[in-house]
Amino acid sequence: MQLRQMTDLLNGSGGMQNARDLAERVARLSQSGMTQELDALVSKTPWAIARDSVQEAWVMALLSGPKTHLVNMMGNAAVALGQVFERSVASRIGSVLGDETGVMMGESLSMLRGMMGGVMDGLRLAGQAFKMNASGGWAGKIDLPHAPAISAENWRLAKDGVLGKTVDVLGNAMRLPGRALMAEDEFFKAVGFRSELHAQAYREACRSEPKSFVDRQFIDRRVRIRRSPIPHPRDCAIAQDRRARDRRTSVERRGHTM
Repeated sequence: MQLRQMTDLLNGSGGMQNARDLAERVARLSQSGMTQELDALVSKTPWAIARDSVQEAWVMALLSGPKTHLVNMMGNAAVALGQVFERSVASRIGSVLGDETGVMMGESLSMLRGMMGGVMDGLRLAGQAFKMNASGGWAGKIDLPHAPAISAENWRLAKDGVLGKTVDVLGNAMRLPGRALMAEDEFFKAVGFRSELHAQAYREACRSEPKSFVDRQFIDRRVRIRRSPIPHPRDCAIAQDRRARDRRTSVERRGHTM
């Protein structure tokens, strides 16, 4: 998890000072052997359980509109294609200026090839995210780890009981819009990563094998870079994709009603 994501998670839990105060209280109670008081401290009150459940239901209701998902997917697709155009312009500017260390000519075409090749990866990861209700590693605001509020465990109900099973089914149904939004983002994250990986492999191959675009050795070099564990292109692809992730995710999770 990145520092920004850890900061968001900490701020969502009351901030640094609140976490420090809670840790000090837990330490004092633990050192004093006051187990009952410690259990009472870490356990949620009925009011907190109800508040979290209402908040979860409200957020999922905001995300349930079809317009939300349409805007999210169209915005992500537009930004991804805009990055290809941006890379194309950057390569031409670099060519005019004679810069051989920046964006290479033809890199935008490699990005497009990567996008097309990343569709299957995106579909696979999107399906896994929707099924498992978990992000594949690129955490966004909706992906930050948290315990489901509308669940038998949170309401302290027996999971095998009728009431507990009913609450779990209701909670899973309520969280479907969030899972769908997570799956959409996972798709575009995977496509974006594959696109950037192709671009970085092309750039590295241009620097090490300055051959023509259709030269077999040059093509083989690009394929080897994409498939081998050479750190440079993969690290660059990951870094570039993470920097662009916020731009690709165009819908504010908690701020829009659709």
